[in-house]
Amino acid sequence: QIVAVPIDGGAARVVVEDGQMPCWSRDGRHLAFTAGGWRIADWAINLDAYIVDVDSDMHPQGAVQPIVVGYHEDFTPVWSPDGRWIAYHSHRSPQVVPAYWAAGSTDDIYLRSTKAGSAEIRLTDFGYEAGSPDWAPDSRRLVFASEDHNGAARAWIIHIDPATGRTERVDPLPTPPGPPGLRAYSWSPTAEEIAVTYPRGGGQYVLSVITTGGVLLQQLAEFKAST
Repeated sequence: QIVAVPIDGGAARVVVEDGQMPCWSRDGRHLAFTAGGWRIADWAINLDAYIVDVDSDMHPQGAVQPIVVGYHEDFTPVWSPDGRWIAYHSHRSPQVVPAYWAAGSTDDIYLRSTKAGSAEIRLTDFGYEAGSPDWAPDSRRLVFASEDHNGAARAWIIHIDPATGRTERVDPLPTPPGPPGLRAYSWSPTAEEIAVTYPRGGGQYVLSVITTGGVLLQQLAEFKAST
């Protein structure tokens, strides 16, 4: 279930049954999420992204609608701060795939205008176990992480053309000395700063804030995790 909880406390309200990975639109009027059938093998193949309109009290308004669908898995889109784009991670394939690692599928970041009927734009072509992206406050850059084939995760910043949405370039995100690979990241809505998590070893993870130039500003927390 996806639930909403008042920030000042109170009872949780179920908004969506059978959903995960929720994300707000910037105006707070829509909630996107990931859902799909759970198969015994290769369960992720059936995942797609959906959207539901909500009112100010988080009551659903109308039926749940698909927003990103296709062969293989598709994940929750994130809205750009200016409201013009949605970006998402997908294993988009032009045909039905029989297995998760089947030839022909991708593992990259995609973009689409929020205007109805807009064409999909593929932003990257080198992903491997990629994570979902997050926007810079200028709506012109996205950060995401992707593993190499040795399992080391590295973050990248995608620069897009604000008029067409096409990729202008993709730069590696510099990281402070020490971290063996970024696992999660969230771009500050007001600054050139990114919150990141990375494994320290022995099941320990660290939450820190770095600049977009890779300078460590502050370590916020250390915690245990299995994923």
